[in-house]
Amino acid sequence: VKVPVGTVADALFSIDISRDGPHGLVGGMTRSGKTEFLKTLICSLAWANHPDDLCFVIVDFKGGIDYTLAAELPHVLDLSSNQDLAGFERTLRLLSAEQVRRQALFERARVANLDAYRLARADRKLPHVPRLIVLIDEFGELLSTDEGREQLRRIESMSRIGGGLGVNLLLITQNFDGQLPPQIAANAGLRLCFRVQDPSNSRAV
Repeated sequence: VKVPVGTVADALFSIDISRDGPHGLVGGMTRSGKTEFLKTLICSLAWANHPDDLCFVIVDFKGGIDYTLAAELPHVLDLSSNQDLAGFERTLRLLSAEQVRRQALFERARVANLDAYRLARADRKLPHVPRLIVLIDEFGELLSTDEGREQLRRIESMSRIGGGLGVNLLLITQNFDGQLPPQIAANAGLRLCFRVQDPSNSRAV
């Protein structure tokens, strides 16, 4: 899942969510380039992978406008936003059901993770299981309500078991300082920080 997302000097800068992750954090102030980076990442991953091999669920707490075009890709299973909180709740239920489905498939195939499942699938007639990237833009907005904090706890639970199942979280916000649940922090190996005003925000990432 290694794809280029920019350049450093004369060389391509690439990231690999499965190797560098399994989950990721992207921090930076407004207009620092986070959303453009994310759109570049989505396009690079979609270009390099068939929808049977990789797909996305996008949650945008900035209204969803930035990802309207990306949502037309066959790789994007769902786009929800703060404009449709019932839709976000549906998304969380679908993600929970997908994790249970994957656990059952892996158990029947007698494998422990997505990579082993794909090797087993090469020899047997097993259904496709794509890597699923769950992108949550401005996830810090969940902390503003009791319902949002409960939903964040469900996302935290997903971070504990999702990596082996091929479910990778990518969390984006302006400020991680004091906001990041410990379980997510412990499993987020991929970390990118754009421009920030306070050095403590960069250190938090």
